[in-house]
Amino acid sequence: MNMKKTLLIFAAIFMLSVIITGVYFAFFAPKLTAQNTIQVPTTTGQTINVNNFSKDIKGTTQTSQIMADTNQYNIVYFNADKSFLVTLNLMPLKDSRLAAEQFLLNELNIDQQAACQLKISVKTIYSVSPDYAGNELGLSFCPNTVLLP
Repeated sequence: MNMKKTLLIFAAIFMLSVIITGVYFAFFAPKLTAQNTIQVPTTTGQTINVNNFSKDIKGTTQTSQIMADTNQYNIVYFNADKSFLVTLNLMPLKDSRLAAEQFLLNELNIDQQAACQLKISVKTIYSVSPDYAGNELGLSFCPNTVLLP
């Protein structure tokens, strides 16, 4: 009789744990789509769903996330204004920009049209190109881009 009671209690505890687990996954577990994408505001105030790049970042600061740090380019995402800064580090700038653009499109899982709507600044530094340093170069496929050599 004592063994029956123990078995019955064990079965009840097991069933209760199965029910609690089911309720958790049905109502409280994070949804995969919410984890895989995030909303980033556009220059017009709308939002675009992009791939959640935060799981692949190279480093962080208090205010930013380093998405890429290569010899050709660096890409930083600023948390406060939800903008991206692409810094071109290597001549020819045209090739560096194309490589950075391809990385961004792949990493965010967006097309060129969507990228043109995001807050993305493309620049270079004086030691790389005194002629283009400090100027907004833009993405090559967006309006008002600077043609690079």
